Amino acid sequence: MRELTESGMVFRFDKASFCHIEKEKDNLDVCRSHVMACEYIVCPSTGKHTGKVLFIEAKSSAPNKSNCVVGTVTNNGVEVGRNWQLLSPLDIYARDIATKFIDSFSMWQALHYGLHPSPNAKINLPENAHKIKSGNEPVFILVINNFKDEWLDPVKYAIENELRHFMKAWNIAPTALKVVTPVMARDILAIDVEVA
Repeated sequence: MRELTESGMVFRFDKASFCHIEKEKDNLDVCRSHVMACEYIVCPSTGKHTGKVLFIEAKSSAPNKSNCVVGTVTNNGVEVGRNWQLLSPLDIYARDIATKFIDSFSMWQALHYGLHPSPNAKINLPENAHKIKSGNEPVFILVINNFKDEWLDPVKYAIENELRHFMKAWNIAPTALKVVTPVMARDILAIDVEVA
């Protein structure tokens, strides 16, 4: 069992089932070249998610309704036309999380098809990863610390909106996206996590 602390939470994974994708030295050069990766790729060999690939991103907080108000844009006191799109902090946050999931999934596929730029990267995958077929449906999990349950749905909807084209292209069900607190991750998704 390996213990990792991320965003004020302690995650525990079986060594054979996970990859700390952001920190793997063979992925660092790729991640430095404008590719964003989630924290962990987990390939459980037992339990609820056996045979699936979990892409887990951990965050210490997220925007919520109280800090996501977008006002009108003015130029010298005159309101700018409606053709301008304003991005709230939640929109920006959702875009970043979606990019991490898409890039991590793309790296995973590149590894399976032998297209990853590092020749050692496939060797560094978790042991259980070699047993998973590349066509198995992924699960994208955002675990947000210091967050109220009632704030989760707007975050989930914003990320779903950003992932819509990607999930449609890969025929991934919308239910593959989970936005949870550490307690929900542990109790509902059976991920071994607790607040540090």
